[in-house]
Amino acid sequence: MKYFPFTSERKASSLVVKDEEGRLFAFVKGADSSIRKMFKPDDESITFIDQEVESYAAQGLRTLVFGYK
Repeated sequence: MKYFPFTSERKASSLVVKDEEGRLFAFVKGADSSIRKMFKPDDESITFIDQEVESYAAQGLRTLVFGYK
């Protein structure tokens, strides 16, 4: 397990773990603007995330995005 703590520069924190079968997983949480940069430019998920973040922002709410690979 490797933990990368939150920093102001990254605006995110990450955790990399290996499961019992030896597969690696990376979990990340942080500001939508930081997580968005981690997507491939043509990823369809970006549109969904943008719409959800805008919806919450319109309600005056803050967002925190969580993802894994």
